[in-house]
Amino acid sequence: MQKIVKIILKLIIVFIYIISSITPSLATIFYSCSISPQTINFGSINNTTVRAFNISVTCTTIIPSTVNYTLTFSTGLSNNYALRTMMLNTNNLNYQLFDPTGQVILGNGTSGTSTLSKSYFLSSNQTDSYIIYGVIINQPLAPRGTYTDTLTATLNCY
Repeated sequence: MQKIVKIILKLIIVFIYIISSITPSLATIFYSCSISPQTINFGSINNTTVRAFNISVTCTTIIPSTVNYTLTFSTGLSNNYALRTMMLNTNNLNYQLFDPTGQVILGNGTSGTSTLSKSYFLSSNQTDSYIIYGVIINQPLAPRGTYTDTLTATLNCY
């Protein structure tokens, strides 16, 4: 009898360990989140230019559950959070993206950068809107033209 009790206890411990190790990922079965595609267009610029852009995260649920997400941003062509660069052939135009406070560079949470994240109880669908700021500092020697860069915004739900 004592041997059976020990086996049952071991099975319970193993079961608890398995459940605790997969529970965070189980939560995302009950909800999903998506990011709105956003093209940032500075338009015509003169001197220092600041533009506000809206980015939205929409979460939907099939049963009420706790939502956790983090939105990160890549470096783009520059491969450098401190100085993002748009290109026109071999010419570049430096710019930066800032969080909703306008104070911290948006990135992946490293090198002094910020991410957008939220955690809340979701009982129905919800959209979270964030205003991010794009800044181009006066670069008078940059030739006229259409400068481009591609950033990747990654939404991680957990």
